Amino acid sequence: MSVGEVFAPEWTVFDDPISGVQVKQLTNYKGHSHHFYFTNPGWYAGGTKLLFGSDRANRANLYSIDLGSGEITQLTDLARYPRRLRRSSSSRVSTRRATRRISGTTAKSWRLI
Repeated sequence: MSVGEVFAPEWTVFDDPISGVQVKQLTNYKGHSHHFYFTNPGWYAGGTKLLFGSDRANRANLYSIDLGSGEITQLTDLARYPRRLRRSSSSRVSTRRATRRISGTTAKSWRLI
């Protein structure tokens, strides 16, 4: 998969069994596909296209769906996910532990560096 690759429409239309409302599901890939967080709208090109993230081919990338044709276009080509995270600084992918004070408690998190 590479930048600019175009995929056939995946959408499907069905009636909600409870309300009877017609629903259009835009993606149907076996991996995760997700819209942006609500504070970051993904609509562009006058509302005719929508950005979304997907982990197709084990890579998190950005895609665009044309809401008229349903065609999906890959917009980024990021590296594969690391096989595993290690605590060692000798590995190619390492992590650093960050500790923060939040409301009197200590929260610990991991981040890639």
